[in-house]
Amino acid sequence: ASFYFQEGQLKNAENQLKISLKIKPNAVDSLFYLGMVYTDQDRLVEAREMLQNALLLNAEDERVLYRLGILYEKFGQPDLAQHEYQKALGLKPEIELVRLRLGQLYAKIGKFKDAEKQFNKVLELNPESEGGGNNLGVLYYQTGRFSQAEAEYLRVIKTWPRKVRAYNNLGILYYEMKKFEDAKNIY
Repeated sequence: ASFYFQEGQLKNAENQLKISLKIKPNAVDSLFYLGMVYTDQDRLVEAREMLQNALLLNAEDERVLYRLGILYEKFGQPDLAQHEYQKALGLKPEIELVRLRLGQLYAKIGKFKDAEKQFNKVLELNPESEGGGNNLGVLYYQTGRFSQAEAEYLRVIKTWPRKVRAYNNLGILYYEMKKFEDAKNIY
């Protein structure tokens, strides 16, 4: 099932997971992965059912909490998503992906200070985090702190010189700042 999922063969992955659940109905991993498959197929109600069943069997599975958060975002329920992300971080505060997603959610709903705290925490835990730096730079850009955004993008580029996103973000920033020659050099 994992192979099929990674290859994007969601129907084959689904079939394998259903077989697994017939053999072992309370397999948290199978419920979790089937929830992921359903999410990727936009079968959100079925995905929620699988993930909630997995959570009933193991309430401390941060993977399930994270995926439920994503699912609630897709349902347009940011408060529930935030709650699931916070529960996941309560179990494992070092999970960068969850912290980044929570920060992005905060930024999307206008809680910029909370978003900044999450991105800074990512960078505190992993100073070389590309996601933490890029997201913090975007947040600075969104809130009009252009010099801080520039510094953050340049820091990411120095650490990750082959990552395109920071260059794109910096080019957009330079264009916004009317530094057209700098923007041209970035692109």
